Amino acid sequence: MSAFEGRPGDALSGRGLVTWNLRRVRVAQRVSQERLAADAGVDRAYLGGLERLTRNPTVDLLDRVAGALSVPLGELFVAPRLGEAPPSPLRGGRRKG
Repeated sequence: MSAFEGRPGDALSGRGLVTWNLRRVRVAQRVSQERLAADAGVDRAYLGGLERLTRNPTVDLLDRVAGALSVPLGELFVAPRLGEAPPSPLRGGRRKG
């Protein structure tokens, strides 16, 4: 089961909230995992693991990621609205320009 699956109305776990919001904020800012990982000083594969719920981040790491995204740490724990669609990933591949 992915971080975004579950029955309607189910509350996400703490890690699920982080996963949801990390992708939501990152995609809204059009920041790739690679760019965010570099800015936060973390391995890109580890950051991908956070978004797949296979890694358990420390508060220090979340603080670095939030800082790299220029959002308060609490933004990574915002509960989605009931029925809100999961955040989509960015399109793969390198951008021109």
